[in-house]
Amino acid sequence: MLIDALGVRVPIDLGGLDEETRQAIRDVWRDAIAPPQAGSRETGAIVPRGSELSGVLARLSAEVTLAAIEARQGELWMLHASALALRDGRVIALVAPSGTGKTTAASVLGRRFGYVSDETTAVTPEGGVLPYRKPLSIITTPLGPKAQRAPSVLGLRDLPDVPLRLARVVLLDRDDHAPAVPLIEEVEVGDAIVDLVPQSSYLARMPAPLRLMAAHLEATGGPLRVRYRDAASLLPLFDSLATDAETIMTPTFPVGKRWDPPLPNREEHAARETSYSRIDPLDVVEIDSPDRVVLLHRSGAIGEATVRMLSGIGPAIWHAALGESTVPELLAATIARVGEPPTGQGERLVRDAVEELVAQGVLRQHGEDVTDYPG
Repeated sequence: MLIDALGVRVPIDLGGLDEETRQAIRDVWRDAIAPPQAGSRETGAIVPRGSELSGVLARLSAEVTLAAIEARQGELWMLHASALALRDGRVIALVAPSGTGKTTAASVLGRRFGYVSDETTAVTPEGGVLPYRKPLSIITTPLGPKAQRAPSVLGLRDLPDVPLRLARVVLLDRDDHAPAVPLIEEVEVGDAIVDLVPQSSYLARMPAPLRLMAAHLEATGGPLRVRYRDAASLLPLFDSLATDAETIMTPTFPVGKRWDPPLPNREEHAARETSYSRIDPLDVVEIDSPDRVVLLHRSGAIGEATVRMLSGIGPAIWHAALGESTVPELLAATIARVGEPPTGQGERLVRDAVEELVAQGVLRQHGEDVTDYPG
């Protein structure tokens, strides 16, 4: 049996299972089964494991999802998000951490709009959306595995017969104390990126991931944040977005090209005092009004990354630390960029900020005996 997930086929090996288990798997995956197709891209086969049926189904859902995500790493922006499609193919992605309401929102909104996914929304560099109509994982008992339900069994709608395109990214904030009418606010792109990085898979494997995210967010009218109490209250928001005639632009960004930092000055510094230079990030997005810099650095795990936003005098220091710079040099550059600090406080402010940036892994410190600088 082949599952259509994020644009790849994930085979499930049903051999060796009893008929009840085979039929249960077919039932819950009925809306994602793909016919054999010559030349289609397939992952390795998944063999369902376990003795209890509910556990087998829950584990299989996670394994299919992981196989698809791993197969598409470095190729797609994959958000931990449920997604619904309007009749014209526009897709609204609802982003939230695990266990905070994505599936419930999909199960409610999917009765009026096309069900794309309740867990992973995959966006191509050009803004297309690849569906993953997996079973919905529903909590039925507090301590047991989540029950798996096919979208059609829950009454969720099919997808429109048109190409799917990302139309809006919505950050969900479910709060039992929120007002009955959801609170909707526009989110600045830089702030949204900081929230979206932890909800994205394998960003460190993608070319120009921050700029790609920024381009998608800007091309779709900017991100929204919605604070709400229950999923049914989101319907008016979707109705308003469905009637929004705003044109979706094609994102523009340097596809296939990683951030290429300017070459720093590698002069000899053996006789100088302690100096500092940037640790090159995977990607950078610079934001005006106010001046901020969003950085993405590789973290310990393969494919994972850490996002940091520099504000205040941080951007000025970061820009000045292209080569090795001393604190007085960084102070002079900061003054030139943001103006004079309070009398007598400039060097202390810059030194404190530099120490914090070193601790965060944004800057590298060079001692007096350093003559070889890693690139």
